[in-house]
Amino acid sequence: MGLWADLLEGPGPLLRFHNVGVLTDDIDGVKATAAGHGLPLELSAQSAGSWSFAYHRVPLLGHLVEHLQYFGAAGDGLDHIRGLR
Repeated sequence: MGLWADLLEGPGPLLRFHNVGVLTDDIDGVKATAAGHGLPLELSAQSAGSWSFAYHRVPLLGHLVEHLQYFGAAGDGLDHIRGLR
């Protein structure tokens, strides 16, 4: 199976999810911390000046955690979320 289907197949609970998404303001720090803890980087990409993301597999959960950072105008719509901190 592949990155997008392996967590959704097989026996187990009826409720399944693929990943949990987390917004961050420091994607490079997230990648460095994950590497320091031995969490495998499954996939990452970036669009210059717009966004960057990284998926890490968390062995105890058996799922992926997606960290996503927006840059510049791409993240302007998220100001209300940042205000909830």
